[in-house]
Amino acid sequence: MKLTGPASRFSRDEVFAASPATYLERSAAEIASQTKASRVVRKTGWLMDPITGSANITLGAVTVAPVTPPQAYFGAAEAIMHGVRQLATSGPEVCVPLTLLAGQMLECLLKAYLSKHGAAESDLKQHAVRHNLKELWLRANQSGLPNDSTPPQWVECLSGLHNSPFYLRYPMGLNGLVLPGVQPMASELESLLEAVRRGPLAPPQER
Repeated sequence: MKLTGPASRFSRDEVFAASPATYLERSAAEIASQTKASRVVRKTGWLMDPITGSANITLGAVTVAPVTPPQAYFGAAEAIMHGVRQLATSGPEVCVPLTLLAGQMLECLLKAYLSKHGAAESDLKQHAVRHNLKELWLRANQSGLPNDSTPPQWVECLSGLHNSPFYLRYPMGLNGLVLPGVQPMASELESLLEAVRRGPLAPPQER
């Protein structure tokens, strides 16, 4: 069969009959083109070429204020509290790590309050005060923190474990430890955290 004239005058069947290889090549190219176009349409809703470009952005002066001791202590307490929450809802096998975190969280929280209310770092680092949760608790109360003037039982227990000789970390010669109950320790730590957060050491936007 001899074909004359523009290819557009013939049907696909006629072109295929005249030149199968040519038709197959064109068909494959058309399918690939249509598939690519359909992907663009499905993704963007428009059939268009990719758009590329560049931009320059100049920021104004950026300053970072130094972290104050109250902010550092409070930031540590707030971060540790996430771990306390997780462990407080777990089983008894995590009671020791929970107590470790609770002791450190309470120490940082009380020091945050005391530091903001004028306590010098040298005072907070004294041996009689440094890890003594009962002493920190009483001093915070005297400085205006709305906690009980008498440390609750869980604070008494926690202080004995957290302070020297640090039985939680180094239980030398001990067959066991008496730990504070998960409750009310965890819930009262939450309340204390919020009480300190609402105080004057909160960031300006939260005041």
